[in-house]
Amino acid sequence: MMNKKAVPFAIAKSAYDIPLSFLEENKIKVVLFDLDNTLASYKEKAPSKRTFQLIDSLKKAGIFVAIASNNTNNRVKEFAKDLGIPAYCNLKKPFSGPLKKLLQKEHFNPAETALIGDQIMTDTFAGNGAGIRVILTHPLTKIDPIWTKINRFLAKGKTKKLYQEPYRSMWKEIL
Repeated sequence: MMNKKAVPFAIAKSAYDIPLSFLEENKIKVVLFDLDNTLASYKEKAPSKRTFQLIDSLKKAGIFVAIASNNTNNRVKEFAKDLGIPAYCNLKKPFSGPLKKLLQKEHFNPAETALIGDQIMTDTFAGNGAGIRVILTHPLTKIDPIWTKINRFLAKGKTKKLYQEPYRSMWKEIL
């Protein structure tokens, strides 16, 4: 039996493939993006044109957007600054405590908040633990630092189980 904290609200090919209509239909007003391999490769220093377009379209739709990262370095802050959005760093995902404190501090309604990320072991566990919806994406690239490679290896069985019953019927697929 798999821990239900490993089951996301939805799964998408990438953050760039989530239609605005999906967020609106699910009354999501706050989107917290993981950065590495969700919005960009961890080696990318600056946002791409498509990242700017994604963030701009969400902001124009009245959705609050921010980066929610385990990373503590300046790259996250500079990346977010370039996009004109806040960066919340050092969140210690998979632990949900820092994310819960962030929600409370920023007055984000958990029922209207989604975390979009590419890792079950960090993003899905933390988001579910904090009581927000998680949209799990496939990683953008195969390029990962060693600790992420370890997490992906540990999550391999969980990922496979997500696509089998009873778990398959517990999440929505975003086409």
